[in-house]
Amino acid sequence: MEVVEAVFCDLGGVVWQPSVAAMKAALERVGVDADETTLDRAAYASIVAYDAAPDGDGFVGADRAYALSAGVPEDRIEDVLEHLRDAYSTGPWEARSAGDGVAALKALAATGVGVAIVSNASGTAEAELLEQAICQVGEGPGAQVAVVVDSGAAGVAKPDPAIFALALEATRTAPEHTVHVGDSLHFDVDGAAAAGITPLHFDPYDLCERDDHDHVHTLWDVVDLVNRARAPR
Repeated sequence: MEVVEAVFCDLGGVVWQPSVAAMKAALERVGVDADETTLDRAAYASIVAYDAAPDGDGFVGADRAYALSAGVPEDRIEDVLEHLRDAYSTGPWEARSAGDGVAALKALAATGVGVAIVSNASGTAEAELLEQAICQVGEGPGAQVAVVVDSGAAGVAKPDPAIFALALEATRTAPEHTVHVGDSLHFDVDGAAAAGITPLHFDPYDLCERDDHDHVHTLWDVVDLVNRARAPR
């Protein structure tokens, strides 16, 4: 892409990760003591599993993949699934991702491109992002973004192209000059593509086997992409 006018970002996996303490507590119920790096890799392994069956038992497969990647023995997986799901869905999320996504998000906003958050969340993402000084609409302690499109508040969720249309409206950009960064093939890559937006698959551990789209390891890769596209020729 020669011109990048806007960057849309997913939250989970790109900027946020499940609480280390909450996930460790769930795993400790079956005697597993996993470090932060192991937990983070397990989170991306779970997304790969979900994407393999998004319309079926995707969440069950995701939880199983998380448990296996985190070191849970196969004969103890059933014992931990409910605790993992509770920790993942109700526990706090932390400003943590590969390559320090929060700092990269601020650098991305500083390039001058339009930045929007597009996330399947519970309706409280905007308030939580402001509270954690990650980003906000307008000036503030975090990265300045044009909009936080939270599916729980918007009433539409990825992969529906309509959720991306809300972000396009806020950034006043055309889809052909916009990229979307997210860690899910189903929600982010396929959803953005359906909206005419170029997807950038956030895949820090090179777990994706598809080669029909571009991949990034960190948000800093996106900052570099934007700077290259805006550089004089």
